[in-house]
Amino acid sequence: TGLRPGEKLYEELLIGDNVLPTEHEKIMRAEEEVIAWTELELLIQQLQVSSDDGDFSRVRELLQGAVSGFKPQCDVVDELTLALAGRAKGKSNVVRL
Repeated sequence: TGLRPGEKLYEELLIGDNVLPTEHEKIMRAEEEVIAWTELELLIQQLQVSSDDGDFSRVRELLQGAVSGFKPQCDVVDELTLALAGRAKGKSNVVRL
């Protein structure tokens, strides 16, 4: 049936090009970026507010700013909001979920 949106053929265990060797030839390690706890707390609060407000574009923006390897594969699509917007314009009285 093929891949669904967001589905992967394989899972990347490391993000970025910062892979370093270890004493064992098959074991690698990475030096990843670390977010300070105070910065993470603020980010979580902003994500919560944006999520509660239904501002999913802002959620995506916050994640892109916080996670260096985050690359969304598709646009944010909120079918309910789109359907309600269409209804407000008089297009339909049926909301498909």
